[in-house]
Amino acid sequence: MLIDIMPRARRGRERALRNQVQYMRQRPDAQVEHQIPPVPLPVPQMQPPPPLPQQPPQIPPLPQQPPQIPPDLNLPPQHIQHHNMLPHLQDEPQPPHLNLHDLPQQPEPGDMQLALQAIPQQMPPLPQPDHFKVWVTGSSLIRDAFWRSQHRPDGVHLGLECIGGSILWDFQPGMKIEHICLRLNGLITTPHPLPNIIVIHCAGNDIGQTSLSYIVRYLKTLFHDLVSNYPGILFVWSAILPRIAYRNETSHYKLEKARKRINSCIGTYLMRQGGAYIQYPDIIENSPELFRDGTHLSDIANDIFLNILQGVLFHFATTPNRFFP
Repeated sequence: MLIDIMPRARRGRERALRNQVQYMRQRPDAQVEHQIPPVPLPVPQMQPPPPLPQQPPQIPPLPQQPPQIPPDLNLPPQHIQHHNMLPHLQDEPQPPHLNLHDLPQQPEPGDMQLALQAIPQQMPPLPQPDHFKVWVTGSSLIRDAFWRSQHRPDGVHLGLECIGGSILWDFQPGMKIEHICLRLNGLITTPHPLPNIIVIHCAGNDIGQTSLSYIVRYLKTLFHDLVSNYPGILFVWSAILPRIAYRNETSHYKLEKARKRINSCIGTYLMRQGGAYIQYPDIIENSPELFRDGTHLSDIANDIFLNILQGVLFHFATTPNRFFP
């Protein structure tokens, strides 16, 4: 019987000890006892700034007498000895000392006469204003280009004033090929003298509205009559620009193909007749930032258009070559 009681009593004491230890660990004051007390940090003490001086520092007085100049420096400039600061170059000849007192104060009369004789009596004549005239006619694209040129540094004449040139802008929104003769007749009947160059930008509004064969045949007849009646004028065909969307289009691909066909036929024909042809390869339909809407150009595209037109006009005005670039 004692053998069964002793292990059971030992297990009861061990269980009671474990419960007591667990109870002591769960007491709130037991956690506080095991916490590490904070270590106070030393607070640095600020030293007061040193006191400012009561009186400002004393400035030593200037000498009453000027410094003594060595006697060698009182000599005239021509008598000052030249001291060579580079001993290894003493054998080389030294440049003579320049004396300002020896220079003439006024030019001699004989020298002035020689200088006047060297100036040419007849200077080359400057180009007279309105000596080189250009007419630019077309649709609303020419109108937008004219409005944009007013905000450029070279102005509406695109800088042609430096060679005595000027530009007359003529435009009609919605212009078609039948309106070209009316616009040109209106300009010719005005008191303006005939120009040296006429730039025509048209037929963009006819694509999709008129057959391709009629547009090409009409423009070839028109330019044949213009070149025959006005042989002293250089007629320039400005290429039709691409568009994001044409009016009443059903197939954009076919209309773009017609546009390229018109530019190729009219440009080649006019150059054979003695005219010129302008292309704008930087204005493409795949760049939406170049278009204000589906038809008209943005400010960036108008600047590109004017830059190419300006280069063409300067090239035609200064060289006999009719191919650009």
